[in-house]
Amino acid sequence: MGGAVLAGGCSGDGASRGSAVKPAADASTGTVDLGVTLRCPSAGPTPLEQQLGACCYRRANTDRRAQPQYRVAGLQFSQPQSLANALLTSITTNSIDEERFNWLFTLEGADDDGPVTIRTGSARRQRDGRFAFTRGAGGIPWDPVTIEGSLLGAIWQGGPALQSVALVIFNPDGEHVDAELPIRELRLARAVMSPDRNCIGRRLLTSYDTDDGEVSGYLTLEDAGKVSVGIGGLDPIRLCMVLLGSPAASGECSALPRGEWQFPPDARCDGAGCRSGGCDPLHDCNAWIVRGTFAAQAVEVE
Repeated sequence: MGGAVLAGGCSGDGASRGSAVKPAADASTGTVDLGVTLRCPSAGPTPLEQQLGACCYRRANTDRRAQPQYRVAGLQFSQPQSLANALLTSITTNSIDEERFNWLFTLEGADDDGPVTIRTGSARRQRDGRFAFTRGAGGIPWDPVTIEGSLLGAIWQGGPALQSVALVIFNPDGEHVDAELPIRELRLARAVMSPDRNCIGRRLLTSYDTDDGEVSGYLTLEDAGKVSVGIGGLDPIRLCMVLLGSPAASGECSALPRGEWQFPPDARCDGAGCRSGGCDPLHDCNAWIVRGTFAAQAVEVE
């Protein structure tokens, strides 16, 4: 297995490989900043001429405003701390730019303010440039999940998801898996669409502004012990070891004394659901709170 773990943003290497495009309209105002030359990622298989607008989108949502479709283009975790370091951020940025890590959101019923249905999950890029949700099972089932949400103006939100959402990073062959991130009770706290509905957030000079999208959820010690990740081409290790801050350790996470956990869990999940606080990190907390921000671009989903 190759190496990839989740975090977000855009790395310097990815930026240097990008190609300059014309200044694009601001995703929130529709105005153009003539002093900025965007550099869309060039590592992915999609031709650069198909990366358009303020967020390098692939296929416009303008003729399907009631059913917009998005792929996460930039992702930045703030919690847990073990997912927010610079190395993991760079690794995940590369996998997003190379279209090996594809997290999709599709909406139904977005023609007017009120209830919307959100479908989300991991995907593979198809040869024709479209994206298809993954199905099957890794350590956690990969099938997309449906979340009930709401739309008010340009802002939609939804959750929590009733099923776990597995975010999957594939290695370059597109078949084997580099990493999985199984999130329970995923919440989409806020997503602000551009006026043309093609972007959430926007591309800056060499990175994405992710302030217009917010997500949260929980990663449990149990789920993180079921899946493995690879970092920098090293042998796979349990995701829970990464979350605990012990990526050099091997074996089962339960065998590592809690006193040696650099980043202990800060939440608890049980049959009644997940909740932050109310538990002892060194005794009965069994999950990490996940918080992050994202930018997204219009794509076509099968």
